Amino acid sequence: ARQYKLALASFESLLKQRSADGQLKKQAVIQAGLAERRLRNPKGAEARWRTISSSDATFYPEVLWQRAQMAYGGNSPVTGQKLLLELTQRFPSHARVPEALEMMLRSAVESQSAAAIQPLARQIVADWPSHESAHTARYWLARTLEKAGKRSEAQSLYRLQTESGPLNNYYTQLALCRLQGVDCFAPRSTALRVREPQLDFLGQIPLLQELAQDRQSRILEVVAPFVSLTAHERDLLKSWALRYNGHYFRSIRTIWTHPSRDPEILRLMYPLHYDALQKENAKRFNLPQSLIAGLTWQESMYKADIKSPAGATGLMQLMPATAKGIAAKAGVTGYHVNQLTDPKVNIRLGSYYLRAQLNTWQGNLMPVIAAYNAGPGAASRWLKSFGHLDKDAFVEKIPYDETRRYVKHVLTHMRVYETVYGE
Repeated sequence: ARQYKLALASFESLLKQRSADGQLKKQAVIQAGLAERRLRNPKGAEARWRTISSSDATFYPEVLWQRAQMAYGGNSPVTGQKLLLELTQRFPSHARVPEALEMMLRSAVESQSAAAIQPLARQIVADWPSHESAHTARYWLARTLEKAGKRSEAQSLYRLQTESGPLNNYYTQLALCRLQGVDCFAPRSTALRVREPQLDFLGQIPLLQELAQDRQSRILEVVAPFVSLTAHERDLLKSWALRYNGHYFRSIRTIWTHPSRDPEILRLMYPLHYDALQKENAKRFNLPQSLIAGLTWQESMYKADIKSPAGATGLMQLMPATAKGIAAKAGVTGYHVNQLTDPKVNIRLGSYYLRAQLNTWQGNLMPVIAAYNAGPGAASRWLKSFGHLDKDAFVEKIPYDETRRYVKHVLTHMRVYETVYGE
């Protein structure tokens, strides 16, 4: 709260300056409203935003967007929907429009209203085909068409998504499953084999090739910012150097947001660290290695000593109380909480916990992954409330934003591991 109060004071100071630029003042009004919202003063935010004219095509669309966010956050979805509709209709080319359409589409998907999904999805696909929201729109348009018996059109949309969408995208993976006629949320026994990433551009510059062949990764990390490469290639080079320095977490964090279809880039982004330990525990507990790998990626990005504010520790982010309760059952003798940062112990305990959850949920990965993030109680409540829905629709219905994203991410990571390392 202190930082928002300080920010608000700074914006108020700027607004009092008569010589300040008018555009700058309007930006300050927007930000001051945001600070008020963060300070849980929605009336204060509304009062500030009302000072911007509805005829202002530059700043009023942002006001509509922020008011809509506040409405949804305040459990007023009808008001939020009206504000988003005004934004998309009055300012159709504004940069916020694809986000607004995606938010409206999410509401339609959550209610599984084909009549609402189709026009919104078609608008996104037609007007914003390169925006990230197009992946969501393409998939859900295909799903509603498939349910309506329009299989040919649906298949075309699935193929378009699988042939053009990033492989590390949830909806690309769902589309692949639809085309293959398989359950995306069922465990697979795909064997994984380690393959080191090969970056083509390393061979195009002799210095980089020499350093790469000699595994001079520390030098690579230093020279990366100064070599004549694209920004994307510099990120890849930095990630590669960090990886071979043993800085797994920093290596992944350097490129983790990059959408990609390139298997080599994906192998750099999705390393198989601790492969032997994963294989050992996958065999011991009859688990897909991709589940252990994908969940570890999401939980820690392979940083063995990471600790969350809540106390979850290690590669698979186990709570100390949970770890203590399952240690003996998992075959860990003489367990001590300090062992949670030991990859051997952490992966053993995390794998045992996953096996227990799979047994509980009869092999359905969806509640297993959801329970790992939100707890078995929450997953059980959701299954009772809307477990009758198709699994992809169930995920969209999860009320916790963090858990909904978590389930999508872990499933995506699993399928990427199977794609780029599968035998």
